[in-house]
Amino acid sequence: MYQKPKIGQIELDGWAVLAPMAGVSDLAYRVIARRMGAAMTTAEMVSAKGLYYKNEKTREMLKIDPGEHPV
Repeated sequence: MYQKPKIGQIELDGWAVLAPMAGVSDLAYRVIARRMGAAMTTAEMVSAKGLYYKNEKTREMLKIDPGEHPV
């Protein structure tokens, strides 16, 4: 019998997990990946300095769509 993978208390729908990729895994890409079968997505890799200085472009890169959970 197939047992669904778990990360802590979160149960995933499958084994395909989207890796964080700078300049690639933006919101649109993650939503498409989820619709195409990715069990989990990750936000794009961002600069710690961008977060520290509250850069608006950095914040945009971290937006998450409600339909892409778990993230």
